[in-house]
Amino acid sequence: MPYNITDRARAERLDTIRDELLERIRPVCALMPHNLFLELVESMAAIQLKYELRTSQPTG
Repeated sequence: MPYNITDRARAERLDTIRDELLERIRPVCALMPHNLFLELVESMAAIQLKYELRTSQPTG
């Protein structure tokens, strides 16, 4: 069962993932149109967060 976190914590983690992806993949995607690049980052961040939530264990 996925670990349930608050909406705020989820949004903060999503922002962190998004920032990390922007920094890491921007050089690789430099020639990609900006809007498409941002859409790619949003999709990848959502997938990463979903994976983390599925594989995390509740604490406490």
